[in-house]
Amino acid sequence: MKLRDKFWLWGQDAGSHHPPGNPFCLPGRSRMTPLEGAYYFGIPNMCRVVMTGKPALPFDQDAMVYDTMQNVAWSIIGSGCSGNADYTDEILKLARRYPNITAGIMDDFLSEGRMKIFTPEIVRGFRERLHNELDRKLDLWTVVYTTELTEERRPYLAECDVLTLWPRFERDILTLERDFAKLYELSEGKKTIMAGCYMWDYHDKNAVSLSLMEMKLEQYRKWLHEGYIEGIIFCSNCIADLGLSAVDYTREWIRIHGDEEIK
Repeated sequence: MKLRDKFWLWGQDAGSHHPPGNPFCLPGRSRMTPLEGAYYFGIPNMCRVVMTGKPALPFDQDAMVYDTMQNVAWSIIGSGCSGNADYTDEILKLARRYPNITAGIMDDFLSEGRMKIFTPEIVRGFRERLHNELDRKLDLWTVVYTTELTEERRPYLAECDVLTLWPRFERDILTLERDFAKLYELSEGKKTIMAGCYMWDYHDKNAVSLSLMEMKLEQYRKWLHEGYIEGIIFCSNCIADLGLSAVDYTREWIRIHGDEEIK
């Protein structure tokens, strides 16, 4: 298996990261679709995530397009600005037709607001449906931010199969080892862990420095070879065509290291 086989793109509708008012202070205007982004970076796997209600139901047309990907994880719960719709029925319907749909993912899920709506028992219901309603098992993924590594989230982590950890701020890159160790402790070492990789600091609304980008990618590369993490999720097609230096650096890094063999 090659390193590239462990890479995923965080795929959202073109322009999704430029909502009205441009709250993330991104430059330019993005027109790149998730599929275009995957081919642009050379990434074979896709997380197809609903943001601000897009894509809208039904997802059939999107799923048909992404049958070219090795694996696709589809939204069970979309981004925090998408409401609290449950897309489990839709994902199970699509997965019956498209065998490359291998997981459902919950975005922005462990916020205080959503934990008041979704109990661990509800999350267990998501997992049991994904595991049992088809002739094959789909995994349940969730996003975890480095600011959410708290004891109150432990029961939620226990109900998921795959945990994707995202440095909330650019400065969190300096504490990656501590934060990933904390997630392994909270999940009692029983869960698959994947690393989220931003190419823009959405929370401080700044470009990611190339020195920190290099530090992050090399740490993730080392951990992939060691088996400490299962994959890297790159965010996202929605900033790939804005002329950002971190995007250019990441694309070249993937070109250089993507075909390394994992022993």
